Amino acid sequence: MKTNMRRISLRVTAQTLYNLERLRKMGELKSLGRVVDKLTREKMVALHGNHFRESTKMEPRAEKGRGRRDRNLARLTAYRKAHGRGCLAEVAARAGAPVTEECLLGVLTGGGQLTADQWRQVGRALDGLEEGGHE
Repeated sequence: MKTNMRRISLRVTAQTLYNLERLRKMGELKSLGRVVDKLTREKMVALHGNHFRESTKMEPRAEKGRGRRDRNLARLTAYRKAHGRGCLAEVAARAGAPVTEECLLGVLTGGGQLTADQWRQVGRALDGLEEGGHE
């Protein structure tokens, strides 16, 4: 259990509560607090870019596929910033299974990972979308 937690109370409209519950179920999260945490992380990444996600504790690994992952993560972040949150569904659809909108959102918010094959799928999907395939 995390020890760096704070208890807060929020007053929201019925529609916001409904949408928070939907996000909780979609992300398979345990509580609404985790939804708020995830939305906050996502917004901070959007505001401050990738440097917000970088940890000073991580040592760069010399992996062949790591560069591709980093490039595709930067491309995905830029694409989402340019086209909004709804574009992740289109990227996921073009990438194909097992890449989903939820796993792409997880990657962007720091709560998910993709395999090398999934990163390749995302890269090909972004290639098609960046060449004018965005509808």
